[in-house]
Order: sequence, then structure tokens, then C-alpha cells
Amino acid sequence: MSHIQLLFNNESVRTDREMKVSEMIQKIEKNKEYMVQVNNRIKTVLDNNGIAWSEDLDLETVLSSIEILKEDSKQITEEKTYRDDIPISEYEIKEKLRSFNNISRQLTNEFMLISNYQKTNNKYMVEIHKKFTLAFACLLFAMTGAPLGILVRKGGITIASALSIAFFLVYYIMLIWGEQLADRNLLDPTFGSWMPNIILFIVVNLFLLMGFDDHEDESQKNGRYQVIIDNEGQKNWYDTRYGDKVAMELGSYGYILLKEKGGAKATFKKEFELVEALKERD
Repeated sequence: MSHIQLLFNNESVRTDREMKVSEMIQKIEKNKEYMVQVNNRIKTVLDNNGIAWSEDLDLETVLSSIEILKEDSKQITEEKTYRDDIPISEYEIKEKLRSFNNISRQLTNEFMLISNYQKTNNKYMVEIHKKFTLAFACLLFAMTGAPLGILVRKGGITIASALSIAFFLVYYIMLIWGEQLADRNLLDPTFGSWMPNIILFIVVNLFLLMGFDDHEDESQKNGRYQVIIDNEGQKNWYDTRYGDKVAMELGSYGYILLKEKGGAKATFKKEFELVEALKERD
């Protein structure tokens, strides 16, 4: 008994997120078969009442056609008497109207059944795509890290962490929003599942372009100054555009940033401090 209960818990109560892709595809195909059966029942009812069938026929159009038939049913003039005080034409009209009301309720239920099957299939499709979109999103987030690090390197870990959290929240909100629209049959499941990744892919490429441009600007700025070592082994920095000496090394005294017309503008103990000053000079 416990073995049977275990099998029931493992197989029968599995949600769509726990199912394999092949299992969800089987569920989708089964629901499509049910939808075909429901459509056949709807088509039979419509044909019996002289209403034309089409693939894009909706419930509102069908109910409107039935209302027209209700008005036409008042023209029944069959001669037969069931009760002396009720003319047969009035009796037949009431029966016909009751029949149309039953048909309206039946078709409403049938269309709701099709809608439920479609929503269920959309949920399965969303879960199938999600198994791939989440894996692809990991690659996109990894690709975002490098250019984002280049762009915010001066802001430190605080800005980088805040942007990372913001990216994740925005992606998660778009993911849930796309799923909800697809589940409600308001958006195609494929587009709803991949929409966050598409947007993230565009953002990644924009950041890559901005990061490369920023890196190129830094490379050009750093390449503007040429370091030449003199006979005494001291470093001297020259502006490659004008040939002027802009900085020099003075052994244990550190490094000096020169003014445009000569003289010391600033002194630094470390070489990297001088390099940063040259970057900010422009």
C-alpha cells in the first residue's frame, strides 16, 4: 500500500515545473485532441441550427447568431393543439426559445472548455521554454558583468552591487509578467518566455559597445604620453602630440607633473598616482 501511495505522490501529483519536457509535450498533444473533440461538438450544434462554422468563430458571434434565431422562431405557425387555452404556435415558440437557451449555455461551456485547455497548454509551453531561457539568461548576465565593470569601475563595489541587484529585479519582473500574459492567453508563450532574454540581450550589446568605447578612449588617452628613460635611468613623460615633457621622475623624490610653461605643478610619491593625474589632465 505504501509503495502504491509513493508512486501516486511521485507521478500523479507532479506540477508542470517538475515534469520533463517530453511529458509536457504529451500533455499538450492530449489537450489538443480534447480541443478537436470539443470543436467537433460545437460544429455539430451549429450545423443543426443553420449557423456557419469557421476556425476563427468566437463565442460572442455565436451567441449573436442564436439571438437572431430566437427572433426568427416567432414565425412558427404549426397547427396542433396541446391545450385549449394555449395556441400551438405560442407553445412551439416557447419550446424553441427554451431550446435556444440550452444551446447558448452548452456552447458557452464548450468555448470555456477550449479556453481552459488552451491556457493549460500555454502554461506547459511557458515551462518548456523556461528550461532553456533561464540557462541562456545566465550567459547573458555573465556577459553583462565585464562591460558593466568597465563602466562603473570608478564607483566602487557599492554601485556595481546596486546595478547588479537592479538588473536581476528588472529581469525577474519581466519574466513573471511575460509568464502571466502567456498563461492568460494574452501573449504568445514563446514570445512571453523569451521576451526578457531578448531585452537583456539588447542591453548587453549596448553595454558592450559602451564598454569598448570607454576602453578605447582610455587606451587613446594612455597612449598619448610616451615614457622615455634618460641616461641616468630616470623616466620622463612626453606628450606625443606636441613633443613637450609633461612629467619626470626624480629618484627618491618621487614624480613631478610639470606645468605647461615649465615648473612643478604637482608631486607624487607613487608612479600610478602620476599616471592617474595624466589621465585627468585632459
